[in-house]
Amino acid sequence: MEADLASEDGADKLIARIGERDIDLLFLNAGRGLGRGFVGQDWSEARRVIDTNITGTVYLAHRLGRKMVERGRGRILFTGSIAGFMPGTFQAVYNGTKAFIDSFAIAMRHELKDSGVSVTVLMPGATQTRFFERADMMDTEVGTQKRTTRPMWPRTATMP
Repeated sequence: MEADLASEDGADKLIARIGERDIDLLFLNAGRGLGRGFVGQDWSEARRVIDTNITGTVYLAHRLGRKMVERGRGRILFTGSIAGFMPGTFQAVYNGTKAFIDSFAIAMRHELKDSGVSVTVLMPGATQTRFFERADMMDTEVGTQKRTTRPMWPRTATMP
C-alpha cells in the first residue's frame, strides 16, 4: 500500500490496514532528505522532511509500540544515521531530524527495557541509494563521493 507518512492521516491509513493483527517487528525506515542551505530552502519542503522523519516516525512508534507493550513483546528498529552526530552544513534539517531520531530511539529503548519490547536504532553512514539524488544533493561533497553498497559503520544503541 502507499501512504504519506508525513501526516497522521497517512500513518492512520497504514495502521488501519494493519487492523487488529499483532505486529512483532516494526521497522521505522521512512525518511526524506533535503540539500542546500537552510534559509535558501523552501519552507514547505523543509517541513515535509521534519514531518516525515520525525512526526510520522514518532507517531507510528507511539501507536504501534503501545500495542507491543500491551502484549509484552515486540521489536522496533529505527533507521537513524551517523549524520545525527554531525552539524550537517547544507543539510541541517535532515541531520537535525536524524539527531532527534537517534536520541529518541535510545531514550525509548531505556524506557521499554523491562517491557518485553526491544528498541534498536541503526545509524549507517552514506550508502549507495537514490537518497542523494532525491534530496537534491548530487552537487555536494557527500553526494559525489563514492559510497558503499552496505553501511560501512552501522552503529546501534546499546544498553549500558
